[in-house]
Amino acid sequence: ERFEACTAHAHAAGREGRRWGRGRGAVAATTAALLMCLAVLVSVGGRRSSVLQQEGTDPKMEAAEKLAKWSKEVNELEAEVKRFEVEANEKAVDQLVHLAKVKDLLNQLKEQVPVEAPPKPWSYDGETGPDHWADLTSDYKLCGTGQQQSPINIELDLKQASLPSLGWVLPKDNAAVTTKSGDSALVGREFYNGHTFEVEDLGAPTLVLDGVTYTLEQFHFHTPSEHKVAGRHYDMEMHFVHSAMVNGEKKLAVVAAFFEVGDHSPSFIKQLFEVALPNVNGDPAALAPSLDFRGIAQEVLVGTVPTKLESANEFVPNFKNYFQYTGSLTTPPCTEGVTWVVLKNPVEITAADLDAIKKEEGKNNRPTQPLNGRVVLDVGGASP
Repeated sequence: ERFEACTAHAHAAGREGRRWGRGRGAVAATTAALLMCLAVLVSVGGRRSSVLQQEGTDPKMEAAEKLAKWSKEVNELEAEVKRFEVEANEKAVDQLVHLAKVKDLLNQLKEQVPVEAPPKPWSYDGETGPDHWADLTSDYKLCGTGQQQSPINIELDLKQASLPSLGWVLPKDNAAVTTKSGDSALVGREFYNGHTFEVEDLGAPTLVLDGVTYTLEQFHFHTPSEHKVAGRHYDMEMHFVHSAMVNGEKKLAVVAAFFEVGDHSPSFIKQLFEVALPNVNGDPAALAPSLDFRGIAQEVLVGTVPTKLESANEFVPNFKNYFQYTGSLTTPPCTEGVTWVVLKNPVEITAADLDAIKKEEGKNNRPTQPLNGRVVLDVGGASP
């Protein structure tokens, strides 16, 4: 703003000077003002870029627009000075030296704020689909070059592992209470992020994996499922996204639950897609009535019990029957190092509720990625 005000004042003086026949003086004043303002701008350029990033503004885009405008002004001034070179060669040469310094300052500013075209919005098909995510921006390069990408096809002949049972824990009256004990949390804000229906603000349930305590941030859905089991897609996949700070670094963990068409839907699904879905938009809004996370945990951490079982021991609930491996986010920027827990037993959902989700989201699953030698652990041993 200071630079633009300064140049506006200088150009006004220049126009007034030319009006009264003082062309050389007007050019000199304008050039000197521009040089002074650019010197100030370069000294604070780095701080301005940092502030823009904190405010959520794209400093690259702002820099591109400003630099184009300033470069044009410098070129116009240079041409004007050259027109006076014949009648006042010595004065013109002096001004050209000043303009050379101005151009040098502009080049310094360009080096401070690299200009890059904004990425195209990613999608699930066409030129912005999964096959092209890595080409949209350098920030998404892992989508094409990563060696630990998700989702994957999970084969059934896997290494057996003995790991602790899963369970979300909810803070309540300063005491941690697991949802499996019957305590509940009434929470939730829903919105559509342009790719999937998402629910956040879930009361901060935590989950311990490999000794790390993760906090649940949000859950969302993909249709059909992103992971495959023995080459088979399920009708839908629900992702519970968690995060934790470990030695100053953000770590991610995702619990994935499969859904398949059946005779009934869980109560939380019916609430989300009969009450919330018709009113969903891009702005988070509180769910009414709010979600009972206990119900979500019970449905997901058990799974739908088959109607025909030869013995009670034949069914192993999800909280001790799952796959675990290291992968990535399944959407750009495809960040790696994500701990994945894929629950084996699917949860039922009615065809009507599934169709409602598909109508809102469309097909939003990334194709499976190469395993590249990664080890997938089979916890519980029961086949899905």
